[in-house]
Amino acid sequence: MGSVRLPAGWVAGVVAVFVASRALACAWGLKFDVTPLYCYWQVADPALLKTRLLETLFYLHSQPPFYNLLGGLALKLAGVCGPAVTLGAVFHALGLAAGVALVRLLANLGIRPLPAFAVTCAYMLTPWVVLHEHTFFYEHLLSSFLLLGLGSASAYLRHRSLASLWLSAAWFCLCCLTTASFHLVWLAVVLGGICWAAREGRRAAWVGVGAALLSVGSLHVKNHLVFGSSDLSPGFAYPNLALSVIGGVPRPLVDELEAAGVISGLYRTAFMEPTPEVVRQLDRPWGIAVLDQHRWSDGTTINRYCYLYLAVARQLQRDALAVLARYPRYFLVPLRQHLAYYVRPAGDYLPYLDLTRLSVHAQAYRRWVDRYVLLQPRPGMPAWALVVGLPAALLGGCLIGYQDLRQRRDPGRAALVFVMVFTVLYIALTMVPLSVAEQNRYRSRADSFSLVLLTLGASELWRRGRLHGRPTGQPAR
Repeated sequence: MGSVRLPAGWVAGVVAVFVASRALACAWGLKFDVTPLYCYWQVADPALLKTRLLETLFYLHSQPPFYNLLGGLALKLAGVCGPAVTLGAVFHALGLAAGVALVRLLANLGIRPLPAFAVTCAYMLTPWVVLHEHTFFYEHLLSSFLLLGLGSASAYLRHRSLASLWLSAAWFCLCCLTTASFHLVWLAVVLGGICWAAREGRRAAWVGVGAALLSVGSLHVKNHLVFGSSDLSPGFAYPNLALSVIGGVPRPLVDELEAAGVISGLYRTAFMEPTPEVVRQLDRPWGIAVLDQHRWSDGTTINRYCYLYLAVARQLQRDALAVLARYPRYFLVPLRQHLAYYVRPAGDYLPYLDLTRLSVHAQAYRRWVDRYVLLQPRPGMPAWALVVGLPAALLGGCLIGYQDLRQRRDPGRAALVFVMVFTVLYIALTMVPLSVAEQNRYRSRADSFSLVLLTLGASELWRRGRLHGRPTGQPAR
């Protein structure tokens, strides 16, 4: 694979910029926010995570286990150091590793050290990257895993190191073990594309790939055997589906379907606490704490992992499919608004990021980047840099990958470009229509891939411009 040598000094520069920027963020008052561990829907009861960790993880019906495993381990280590210290150290270490992986990935793709360093620093200093790194939520985990996975894949395609491929498979596998929005099919396509580019050692390569696929597939099998469905996130995906599908249908038509008994009325309170009547109809005892308790041990927070919410979610899925079968055209009604959310900065009015904890300087920096770098006219509106840059990144990636394959020039680079384009498109096609007001959060997971694709496109344009501008017969340098 065509690559550029990256001297160690550039990597040291990335480390220095990371350390300096995080020290400045700390001086501006930004601390690691561990609040989600005690209140977010995606987290199981902290008391159960601390005392019944393995049992609770096994019976999670609407989330892969890694995110709660991380929180549970931090709670178990609370006697040694607080969860904020433990999780903060993990998140910062991942942030640093992702920065180093990004600059090495760019060099392996043929980007010269100076622009590779500049692009990496720009990514690390992006406000929402810093905010995600200081918040116990899985956006930072996913963006880091994606970069580390692709960085390891580039090292494998460059050096043919089998350990790098297995490490890449492990990082990509962790994406699927953290959130169900990264499906087993996505993992199979990504790892299959990387192995396809390897000209030798494919049989040994498939050992690590098979282990990654088996670990994720086992979760689907477990859910099918225990809960009767192989889906990994019905408790969150199905209510979102119902809100997206039913929300675009005119209210009189929905009322007619409800009066005719075609759908239930549960969509009106999709994420709220069910009524006692619904509890009597849908709930059943399991003898397992995480499935039986409707609230956390604190008596106030709703337990989204109890069986009742799984039963409600399944009813919402049936309602959504019934409405979609009768009025499919209305599914496209909210799409314009969903796309508008998709091209907003990731830190723009998202409740899971507590922006009130930012100092005046940090707030000013975030607003400056949104206004003058991303070209967002005002908060709540699409950012023009994203409106133009995201399609340009995908188009440029497709053209570069096609030319590499057609000319048999660089199959390794073509495979990496394919993984990036496919991942960005996968997130857009699965989360834009099926999410509610959080499309920008999902998009941010692969923002680093879009940035790499834009950098590759700009580098290719620069190279072609120099070739056309050189006098005929003059050798390339």
